[in-house]
Amino acid sequence: MWYEILPGMAIMGVCLSIPGLSTLFMHRLCNGGKEKRIARYPFQWTLMERDRRISGVNKYYVSKAGFWGMGRFNFTPDFLYLLPPELCRVTGNGAMVKPMDKEEDKDHTPADNERSSTELEKKEKEAKRVIKTIQWTTGNNFTVEKGRQQIEELISTWDIHESWLHHSEFLEEEELKDSKRYHYRACWGIPTRRKPIPRATASVYFVIVISKLKPDTSPVEVFFRLESSRLIRRPEEFQFREKWLQDIIENKIILIERLSSH
Repeated sequence: MWYEILPGMAIMGVCLSIPGLSTLFMHRLCNGGKEKRIARYPFQWTLMERDRRISGVNKYYVSKAGFWGMGRFNFTPDFLYLLPPELCRVTGNGAMVKPMDKEEDKDHTPADNERSSTELEKKEKEAKRVIKTIQWTTGNNFTVEKGRQQIEELISTWDIHESWLHHSEFLEEEELKDSKRYHYRACWGIPTRRKPIPRATASVYFVIVISKLKPDTSPVEVFFRLESSRLIRRPEEFQFREKWLQDIIENKIILIERLSSH
């Protein structure tokens, strides 16, 4: 009868599920009870390396809150990192870190009329602010050095104080099915006479994309993101703010001081 095949099908199903389930439990056993993380893109690999570096035990799956609570962190001078914005309010040992793009708490609260006037002035300034951009080169004229020069040209249009110094560099070329991507980085800092090497730096990552589906005469596409931020921006759509760099450095210094005191 037809039901005689059911035991055989059940045995086959169990046998076929054994490799997948055994792999799952092996990953959990080797990763502290957590799923194995996969890095398909360089940014995901960067996050895994960051988690491994700050774990204190050279394992990316160890929770930051766990080793902070047990005091197992060994501070090193090259420890320059920043938690994601959604995690920066509370750290494992109670450190309070200011999220990005939020104003600092003031000791005094201005009067309602003063607050409304300052808000109106800010809105007027933002309305008058014009996003500056440049004419990007075409795909057939693009070179790695020309891409870096155009990034420098874009940075020169940003409204940033002259005390900020930076250097830009080419990181890597990424070949995809429908495009080529060229990765750059601009590292910012404020050196002084007393401290020519800044205590903390802030990086801005650029990606220049050359599409294989568009004509070679089409302009390249440019994107940028801030260090430890997943929000990707276009230069022609967002006006770069100096406060973004200040927030990154301030958060790093707060974390460094908090960790070095324990």
